Amino acid sequence: MRTRSWAVTGTGLLAAAVTVLAAGSAQAITPGGAVDAGAYPFAARITIGDQRGCSGALVAPQWVVTATACFTGAPAGLTTSVKLGGGQVSTVVKTVAHPDAGVTLAKLALRQTGVTPVAVAATAPAAGDTLTAAGYGRTATEWVPDDLHAGDATVDSVDASTLALTGATTCKGDAGGPVLRVSGGSPVLAGVSIASSQHGCLGETTTAEGSTAARLDTLSGWITTTTTPPRTTFGISFASTNGIGTFDLGDTRDLTLPFDYDHSGKQDHVLTYRPGTGLVAIARHNPDNTFTTVFRSTTGIGGYDLKVAQDRLVPFDYDGTGKLDHLLAYRPGHRIAYVVKHTGTTFGIAFASTTGLGGFDLALAQDQVIAFDYDHSGKVDHFLAYRPGYRIAFVLKRSGAGFATVTASSGGLATFDLATAADRVVPFDYDHTGKLDSLLAYRPGQKIAFVIRHTAGATFSTAWSTFAGLPGFDLANTRDLVSSYDYDYTGKPDHLVFYRPGGKLVGIYQKGGAAALTAVYNGTNGIGGYDVAVATDKIVAFDADHSGGNNSLLLTRPGHKIAYVVGRQQP
Repeated sequence: MRTRSWAVTGTGLLAAAVTVLAAGSAQAITPGGAVDAGAYPFAARITIGDQRGCSGALVAPQWVVTATACFTGAPAGLTTSVKLGGGQVSTVVKTVAHPDAGVTLAKLALRQTGVTPVAVAATAPAAGDTLTAAGYGRTATEWVPDDLHAGDATVDSVDASTLALTGATTCKGDAGGPVLRVSGGSPVLAGVSIASSQHGCLGETTTAEGSTAARLDTLSGWITTTTTPPRTTFGISFASTNGIGTFDLGDTRDLTLPFDYDHSGKQDHVLTYRPGTGLVAIARHNPDNTFTTVFRSTTGIGGYDLKVAQDRLVPFDYDGTGKLDHLLAYRPGHRIAYVVKHTGTTFGIAFASTTGLGGFDLALAQDQVIAFDYDHSGKVDHFLAYRPGYRIAFVLKRSGAGFATVTASSGGLATFDLATAADRVVPFDYDHTGKLDSLLAYRPGQKIAFVIRHTAGATFSTAWSTFAGLPGFDLANTRDLVSSYDYDYTGKPDHLVFYRPGGKLVGIYQKGGAAALTAVYNGTNGIGGYDVAVATDKIVAFDADHSGGNNSLLLTRPGHKIAYVVGRQQP
């Protein structure tokens, strides 16, 4: 086993120097050259604040393997980000270090569905084998290269836990980088770089050669166990009989929704309000599974008084920033619509109307408004305003200081006619694109559901429909409700939660291999210990872990002060 001396570095700044035994910290490849990142899309650039940079490899949809010393001694509180060769970026929410091998697994906030993880080698390479070492670190001529670099390395020797390599030498920033061999025509991960002499690296004068990689074939069981995805069962992370934060949920009128209070791009706050009273509160979910109230008012929000029972709030992207950090406050039957903006700790009015919203007059009490991504831009900056029972639907978008009609229909949405007062529409990500650009239109009590998509021009089309409900959830009860949900921790609201308050039925569905919605979960006694046994029960999804995906379910029982947070159980 060889001792290598080297240093930890971030954005070209020396952070610390250590001598390690078969382990290391951040160290691109010399001799070697830049490679198309698409050749190794699983290769990862790891950045810890602006303090240091390392390399790694995606070994599971939500996990990157790297060197333990990449994180050793890093200042507390810094955000660690990971950028994959395919361009996907996520943050690290958890690290699991192997007790002996100098290898760490870093859990990403979101599952990466656009990149195939690299397979871990089942056996060790032999002395004399040629491998490829890759990384995003320093080269012989570049201090902080933009591109992935790779070079050939020869296995000098193999011991129980490491590979001694000659040839390509890893440099500062390459620690944790993949060391690959070809098996069956595809690259497999034989090891990760953990130490180097840094011979030939920019700024180094040593004449010693060689580098060390940790073997991964011996760690494959640990990697598999650690990276097993969440189970299909659900568990409780928060339960309260006294409401959420300082909002007691003591009235059957109480409504709850997810909201991006601090303009982070994450719906990781919960807004609860009591229409007809002016009471509203916003709470943040904490790492210890408690809630802290960050805003509370008894006189409405941002100048909108919430004094009428029909009042409703809808988060949406008013400024076109990609963040659902504004609120539409509207009063159906009264023609009133406000846009409320959060600045600092206060709210103010960005728009106010007493004549409806754009060309939609909000003149009837049954009028509904939802926000969705009409033009597939990735921004939830359009409204669908519709009048169930009257076949009327408008698409609206901000225009200057007001709103304009993009398209209007008096015949419903595509082939869904909006002909009954019970009809409801929910936006979701039908095609798994990460965009809230499809609509589920459903008629509870009559077993009818349609998936509607905006297609060419100003038209909508039906992608799928049923008149018999779904397998496991028949939509036969007028109480049936639906919410969108990020079941897979991908950051995509591409699942739907169907539930029957007072009936205990819960089903979670997504678009399967064909057009139809298929079940990933069905429960006849609620979900995760919450029974959904009372008619006032509500379910919404929000971002409890601040990951960027609404992958937790908030279940509330207005009038009973009960609130639960439920999510998929970890292994």
